[in-house]
Amino acid sequence: MSAHTEEPWQVAKISGQDKWAVGPSATRRAGDAYTEVNARRIVACVNACKRFSTGLLEAAAACGGITEDPTAMLLQAEQQRDELLAALEKCSSQLNRLGYSANHADEAIAKVKGEQA
Repeated sequence: MSAHTEEPWQVAKISGQDKWAVGPSATRRAGDAYTEVNARRIVACVNACKRFSTGLLEAAAACGGITEDPTAMLLQAEQQRDELLAALEKCSSQLNRLGYSANHADEAIAKVKGEQA
């Protein structure tokens, strides 16, 4: 897979049209034409996300997108981690009671808690 086009991107009006081009030089061609509001939004998003990998952005989108409050995203991730940890601990406990090994689960639990397995 090739890398995406480097930032910063720009918006430029396409001559003789009510359409806008976006890109690193925002060439005024009709190939990828957008309304002004969409062109401005694309450029703002691309430039604002310069430090984020495409994979991170796709993962964020799959989880509902980036919120206006990054702290809220972190708190949500911590809450999800705690819920998953509790479920894994319950599974591990039940497996151990039944006489099955839950070593992988116990190792994951210890890692999340910062303990030695």
